[in-house]
Order: sequence, then C-alpha cells, then structure tokens
Amino acid sequence: MITDAYKTYLGRDPDPAGLRFWLGKMASGWTTSQIESGFLASTEYFPRVDTATISYNFEWVGQVYVSVLGRHPSLDEQLSWLHRMSMFGWPGLTRTQVAMDFLLSSENLAPVVDGYYRALLGRSLDPSGQATWVRILQTGGRDEDVIGAIIASDEYWGNVPSPA
Repeated sequence: MITDAYKTYLGRDPDPAGLRFWLGKMASGWTTSQIESGFLASTEYFPRVDTATISYNFEWVGQVYVSVLGRHPSLDEQLSWLHRMSMFGWPGLTRTQVAMDFLLSSENLAPVVDGYYRALLGRSLDPSGQATWVRILQTGGRDEDVIGAIIASDEYWGNVPSPA
C-alpha cells in the first residue's frame, strides 16, 4: 500500500528511510487516507518555489482532483477549495486537511470499496454496502478492517470453491 502510494503520487519507488517512516505511521494506527494525505501535501508531490500564492493552491487543488478523483474540477469547485483554504483572509484548511477531505469523500471511497467487492466477492458494490463501508472509512476505519470483514463474511465463504 505504501509502495503504491509512492508510485501513484510521487511517481517512484520508496526510499528505505521513507518506507520505514510510513510503516511506523501505519503501525501506530494511521489510516490509508492519513498516509496518502501526507504524500499529497508534500512538496515532492507538487513542487513549486512560491507555495504561498493563490495560483499555487489553485493549481494544486486541480492536480489533487485528477490524482484522487480521476477528473478535472469545475472552476467553481476549485474556487470553493481556494476559499476554504482561506487565501483571501485568515488561515483556513491546510493542504493536508484538503487532501484528507478528497481522500475521505464518497466520490473517492465508493470506487475503492467497489474494487474490494469485485476482487473478493465477484460483484459490484450495492447501495447498502456502500453506505456502510464508506462511512466506516470516513470515520477512521482502516481499509484492512473493511477487507477483513468482507473476507469473514458468509458471502465470501459461499463463493470459495470447495477442495476437489
């Protein structure tokens, strides 16, 4: 998972020190979203010399839309995030907080959980499962917990072929 985050957000394999750092965070209870938000908020993800400008944050938000949600934002969506980051007044959300909002959005998590369903149950995610599992992830549950619960389900074990 950490190697995938490095490749997805930084376009490279992890270095040993970085891998140890993120494994330590995971061991201390950090969720996948918390770890990925660290990558998205890093200057390696979106390097620029002048990081305290409106245009920097505008461009960064646009790139996060593409990286996390797989689409380009509307102008209104980008401006809304700029406003929440308070480039027009007192301090607002940090890039880490904004990244977490993207990562914990239903738009991002529903396809993630759907992927678990397809891989483990051989079917798409139903509305009840989506509501349940997305909410669990949004409130601090870990992806491993969702995967473990799917694997522990009667449906999963009913789909496993019996030995010949």
